[in-house]
Amino acid sequence: MRFEWEWGQEFLAIDHRAGYGSVFGDGSRLRLDLCQHCVKEVLGQWLTQREEFNKGIQALNAFVERTWLFTDDEHFGSL
Repeated sequence: MRFEWEWGQEFLAIDHRAGYGSVFGDGSRLRLDLCQHCVKEVLGQWLTQREEFNKGIQALNAFVERTWLFTDDEHFGSL
């Protein structure tokens, strides 16, 4: 499996301190960065996607559009 890195690409970062009796050693520090493609390829069968976040973002976007928050010239001038 090989993926080309894209600047600004989504990735998963893990920084974990292993606990007592860990297979990695007591108190060991584990660090891992995986690009989104690697996460899907390696961990995909164990991952679940949740729609709550998407629904929240959609609701926020609808609210902003309805109320014209953060888009009017009075507050930001001509951008």
